[in-house]
Amino acid sequence: MNVLSNLQDKAASERRIGYHPRCQKMALTHMSFADDILVFTDGKIRSLDSIDEVFEYFAKISGLEISLEKCTFYLAGVSDARRQEMESRYSIQSGKLPVRYLGLPLLTKRMTIADYKPLLDHYHKHALKRWREYVKHLWSGPSLNPRKAKVSSEAICKPKTGGGLGIRSMRVVNEVGCLRLIWRILTSTPSIWVKWIQTYLICDENFWSIKDKTSKGSWMWKNIVRKMAQGFFKKEVKSGSKTSFWF
Repeated sequence: MNVLSNLQDKAASERRIGYHPRCQKMALTHMSFADDILVFTDGKIRSLDSIDEVFEYFAKISGLEISLEKCTFYLAGVSDARRQEMESRYSIQSGKLPVRYLGLPLLTKRMTIADYKPLLDHYHKHALKRWREYVKHLWSGPSLNPRKAKVSSEAICKPKTGGGLGIRSMRVVNEVGCLRLIWRILTSTPSIWVKWIQTYLICDENFWSIKDKTSKGSWMWKNIVRKMAQGFFKKEVKSGSKTSFWF
């Protein structure tokens, strides 16, 4: 995969592949997930021809060929005539946005229950029966059936020494995950995500100076800025009983 990555980057540096408008500043041509790859381009025919040449050359030197039946390209701002031309030219089916990965849509907005349905269906189909029975024993659900055990999530998430089961709270895990993302941004941890955030969302500003009503970025980014980060530098004093100033 590193060889294919280098071939893609080389073709872009030689201007045989045009950069996607939101990837040009980072010189980003693709992203890899396990054995899957997302290739970004400007959508021009010459760029697609060069990408096809890169894949063919990679197949020649490695023996690993791209399965066109499993490939899909996504277009934005392209006419139906141009879309049909690309489909016939490369024998690759075009898909509709948003892109789906492992059954879930890659969205910038908040995902709904319907968006999570493929994942939930997969879980219900493959989850161990023992685990399902275990969950049923702990929570009786919204119906509050009196014949079922009613144990609060707060109780079972306590340490075993405190009378709980030591199960980690998903809310706490989510908060820690968000704080870790903030830490990565502040420490400039080497990653594509951090570089993209600094290049297109923070720009010339400081992370702490970003307005909470910013229109940039995804729903997740806005919530990190508004709900998580602000708790470290903004405080509603009120009576002052729960506020302390350190010097």
